[in-house]
Amino acid sequence: MTALHKDFINAILRSLRRGKSLLHAILRFFHKSPSTSASQKPMAQTTTTIAKESKSADVSLIPTQKSPRPDGASSSSTAVGESQLEYVKSLRNLDDFLCEAEALFLNHTNEKELLALAEGFKEQFMSALEMGKISMLPSYSYRLPSGSESGRYLAADMGGSNLRVALIELSGRSNRNPADDTESTKDAKIVVMKNFRVDDNVRGLVGMSFFEWMAGRISETLESSPQISMDSGSTSSPLPLSLAWSFPIDQTSLGSGRLLDMGKGLKAVEGLLGQDIGHVIKTACASQGLCIELRAILNDSTACLLSQSYTHLSTRMGLILGTGTNIAAFLPVGAVGKHKFGNRSSSWWDAAAQVVVNTEVSTVGKGVLPMTRWDDELNAAHDKPDFQPLEMMVSGMYLGEICRRVIIDAVENAGLFGGELPHDISEDLSQSISMWKTQHPSTYQPTTSDIQAIRTIASFVVRRSSALVAASVYALWDLRTMLSRQHAASFPEGDPRRQELECEAALGETSVAFNGSVIEKYPQYLENCSAVLNRLVAASRTRADEPAKSVTLVMARESSLFGAAIALACEEH
Repeated sequence: MTALHKDFINAILRSLRRGKSLLHAILRFFHKSPSTSASQKPMAQTTTTIAKESKSADVSLIPTQKSPRPDGASSSSTAVGESQLEYVKSLRNLDDFLCEAEALFLNHTNEKELLALAEGFKEQFMSALEMGKISMLPSYSYRLPSGSESGRYLAADMGGSNLRVALIELSGRSNRNPADDTESTKDAKIVVMKNFRVDDNVRGLVGMSFFEWMAGRISETLESSPQISMDSGSTSSPLPLSLAWSFPIDQTSLGSGRLLDMGKGLKAVEGLLGQDIGHVIKTACASQGLCIELRAILNDSTACLLSQSYTHLSTRMGLILGTGTNIAAFLPVGAVGKHKFGNRSSSWWDAAAQVVVNTEVSTVGKGVLPMTRWDDELNAAHDKPDFQPLEMMVSGMYLGEICRRVIIDAVENAGLFGGELPHDISEDLSQSISMWKTQHPSTYQPTTSDIQAIRTIASFVVRRSSALVAASVYALWDLRTMLSRQHAASFPEGDPRRQELECEAALGETSVAFNGSVIEKYPQYLENCSAVLNRLVAASRTRADEPAKSVTLVMARESSLFGAAIALACEEH
């Protein structure tokens, strides 16, 4: 047997073990063989040529959902008699693949389909308002700031990576035209702020040790602030503190709540589970010689809403879109199931027409979101499938993972990167770039077409994300308008709560405060999201004589700290 014959047989066997069809294996051998002119061509080029020669095949038969791929994971994929359909798919043109990806990601982002999706969101929001256990949760904030609140307030923002402590000064809007709601102001400013890293040592602190660490950082900040003397707090007049807390909590009042498991590797609640966070922080501060009382506690989306409503009086929602996503919305009290409010005073009920609601919008969308095969793969591989459908399609935690799955599909089935990819890329991304290059050297040099394809895939994923976020904001805005109109009628004529809700239903301009790395920093994300939102709002006009309305996205900088301070100011005023 000649060397060529041996090489031929060995190559065929290797290819079959990897899940290639017989015909694909033969073509691959002669493509790589030095005895053929095709050896001088890159794999992607050969694949493209073959795909072009197969134009007579019925492309409409190419499946758009999950189908077996020659990845070696299935014994059936190694069968010599693979169908011609699978063969055509495996040798498809990269341009065809990108066209399919564009259709799967963007065909559902037109105005008609997004309006239909928003209706699906609204139905799920309505159900969650009444019965949801982990979403549509009412806070204790039943009023938004007037903009006239003033004073200096101690605020803290406890996140998964950092603790920030600041002295916030609110000067009010007394020197501004109330109608001027668009320009940045000096109505709220940070006088002193310190940032403390939550490293592995801090994460390992158990129980009171963690909260004593927090108290020590508060003390350190106060020592650096001449505006607040260390003895300003006393047992008769403790120094009030407002806290933005980015962890689960069973809130029982504006300034208290039972500690729940914090997650994120933190051990702070060990031995303290179920205890009141207000009492825990007060005790921890006392160990540092501080007399401090926790007066307000809120999550990041509520803080975002409150911070911007201080300077933009038309703000009714707060959007967080970074690693995760959430929205806080100011909704009629009567729209929320009464059992969700727990035990609240009669004075609270007498005053409250609306309440800031933590929507946990990340959990919406099951059964109504248009899923691609890559979304299905991601969902199936997740520890909690179907738990956060919207978040898994829009947030920073998952956008890169969706792109990665599409890219691997393109490599395996459309010749991207010459059809070669180390298996490890689909299993472990924790290694550094330098280690990756050392362990998995590649002889293939990416072409301009490869890079353009990656960019195109990323643009599809992100454009879909911005459209879905716009649809969720629109759905909440539309729902809020409808509920305000409905629940205004539940109060008697002349009741100020009825008048408040009637004004809300007729609100012409609504501002949505936002922050988060995705919406703030990803190129064109904000612009795309705003454009889609504007089109949806415009399409909601059913009559020509109906007044035009607008929904505007407005950035809320340092919203956790400002929002915490403003929550405290609202309570005091």
